[in-house]
Amino acid sequence: MLQTTKRFARVGEDGILRIELPLDMINTEVEYVVIYHAQNPLKEQAEWQELAQRTYSALAEDAPIAAREEV
Repeated sequence: MLQTTKRFARVGEDGILRIELPLDMINTEVEYVVIYHAQNPLKEQAEWQELAQRTYSALAEDAPIAAREEV
């Protein structure tokens, strides 16, 4: 029976990723596929902040945008 699970884990300093399976898989041969995507939230956050600074400054010298008054 094919089962799919999604987990998040940290690779240790030794480069080993520990994969844990449910207890009902004890003494069972399994075939598995590993697809990984490195997570780096601090880098992604810094990139978004830099983009916001660049795009905001593009409008900083323009005249303010006037909002319509509600009728």
